[in-house]
Amino acid sequence: MKNKNTTDRQVHELVNLICELQTLKGNGDFKHSYALGCIQAILDWEVKGFNKGFRTLQESINNSYESVQEELDEVKMKNIQKVCNSAKLEELYA
Repeated sequence: MKNKNTTDRQVHELVNLICELQTLKGNGDFKHSYALGCIQAILDWEVKGFNKGFRTLQESINNSYESVQEELDEVKMKNIQKVCNSAKLEELYA
């Protein structure tokens, strides 16, 4: 049964999110190559039938999007923590 709360993501949305994550991680020069590799892996699993009976191609894209979104949120939070930890107390109150 399909979860009604899940938004079906498009491939370009996944690629944009992967590129944003790779840029934040300092890997901006290779962000599109990394995104292409991710899409190729999803398609390979689908074509070779490894996902048969478990999930559809759309579900694989949705799951990948959610996974990348979670990692992106973690990286953003770590960046915020770095800024907060390096700031003086007076700057944080301002």
